[in-house]
Amino acid sequence: MDSIIIAFDKGPSKSASNPSIADLTKTFTFSSGRNPGAGLKEVRTEYGDPSRLRRAHRKSKDGCTGCNKRRVKCIGKFPCEACIRRGERCVRRIEQLRKAVPSTLSGVSQAALPHGQTPFPVVELHYLELVHHFQMHTIDTLIFPIDAWQHTLRLSSEFDFLLDAILCLSARHLAFLKPENASYPAIAASHLCRALAGFRRELSQHLTSRHLDVFIATSSLLQFEIWTQTDYFPADNELGTTYDPSRDHIFGFCASLKEVFLRSFPSPSLESSVFMPYVQENPIEELANAAQISKATLSAFQVFFSKQKCVHTETLETPLPYSRGLDLLLPEDWLQQVYFPTTTGIAPVVTWLCLLLSYLPESEPRVRINADSHLMMKLARYIFSFPIMARGHFASLVQQKDDHALVLLYHFYRAARVLLPKDKYWWAHKRAAEMERTLRNNSVTKEEDIEDSSDIGPGRHHRTRDLLF
Repeated sequence: MDSIIIAFDKGPSKSASNPSIADLTKTFTFSSGRNPGAGLKEVRTEYGDPSRLRRAHRKSKDGCTGCNKRRVKCIGKFPCEACIRRGERCVRRIEQLRKAVPSTLSGVSQAALPHGQTPFPVVELHYLELVHHFQMHTIDTLIFPIDAWQHTLRLSSEFDFLLDAILCLSARHLAFLKPENASYPAIAASHLCRALAGFRRELSQHLTSRHLDVFIATSSLLQFEIWTQTDYFPADNELGTTYDPSRDHIFGFCASLKEVFLRSFPSPSLESSVFMPYVQENPIEELANAAQISKATLSAFQVFFSKQKCVHTETLETPLPYSRGLDLLLPEDWLQQVYFPTTTGIAPVVTWLCLLLSYLPESEPRVRINADSHLMMKLARYIFSFPIMARGHFASLVQQKDDHALVLLYHFYRAARVLLPKDKYWWAHKRAAEMERTLRNNSVTKEEDIEDSSDIGPGRHHRTRDLLF
């Protein structure tokens, strides 16, 4: 034995069965060997209890940061039992989380989370997995370039509500990829509540130029989140259920954010912002140059969807062949008619849709667009911005269930479903498919009601209309 511990008892103890440190007067260690420190040495009394002497412990490569710092054994799971017992955050490297986190999340069920709340170990201790997924996968599916979202991740270290918005969307993406795991929707809902509460508190304070990118990033993430919300849509077999615009908040949400942005940042600075150059880029220019649409085509579109024209079954079909390459509408013409129209009502939305529908496969002559091309990214940005562009009068018509507005909304969502690849633009696909189905079901229901009413007799025929919605 290289080392022994010798303790001299000072005499009878009051508690012989359980001696304390005070019962030991002198404690010595004796080490043999050739090292300079070998020999008999006295140990200070407060460290003299042999039961309190810590044995040598080799630092574990797989342990969490807390256990490694305390030089205690870590079981390797995430979160580890030691951190749970101490009530501390279990922190691991991303490489370790790839193995440890998924097995833990799979054991959480949505039924065990009342009122949309998630327990502390699930949401708080697993946020690194969500951040990692956002950084490695979700970023590639969003409309702004990667460097803008990398900048967002750096900002999230200062603003908790921005981090919660990131975690919310990352959990939504995982829920899309792994629908069998019921924990991800619950985690997303929990982070959404935190993000909204923190965002409201921040907006109630005085905003400076420092908040510009934080506002754009948070509002964009929340807009992606509202695109994913489809729980209020009627089920597939509910043909008699009509679309209820009052439960769909996408237009109201976008309008509110636009108003707050213009009020809080009347003169946004491009020099201090990473996002503003991308926000000011309008995809209409590149899309219009590629589509090569003539002025005659747009005029025919305006007539086809005119408010003076009755809405009937033909308006659900893709309208008109496109004439391209002759008497072209220039990008500035599109911008003028969409954002600065000379007429009010649905005309700007019809113009906006004319450009979008020209990319559908059945539009002749067809514009071919690759799923991974730069032009597809512009098209996704164009679709994402529709609720912002169509706010105001058109959104009011939708809330009133105006027949013409709902027809245009049907064509918009159908085009979004057909044009955007499902896997990459996951945030748009389900809403687009559900809205297309719901609005078409509405048309079937009303058309049947019209036919039934027309069979009753001329005395009640005045109650029918040649309308779909």
